Amino acid sequence: MYVPDLDVLYLVASQGGAEQHPNWYYNLLESSTVTLQIQWRKQVMMVEIVSAEARQRVWDRCVECYPDYALYQT
Repeated sequence: MYVPDLDVLYLVASQGGAEQHPNWYYNLLESSTVTLQIQWRKQVMMVEIVSAEARQRVWDRCVECYPDYALYQT
């Protein structure tokens, strides 16, 4: 699932709250770009791991868009 925030899209590698990351997460760690397709539109975007300083703000935005993320965290 992606979470929009201004000109950024966050990809949340939650795997439904599982303890391990989904496999695609590790692919992103090895790449500097990703091609996202949302409906019919494809877009190449830069991959960047959210910094520790920005994590809470980003997480709050993700929970705002998909409240079940808060359940996953517990």
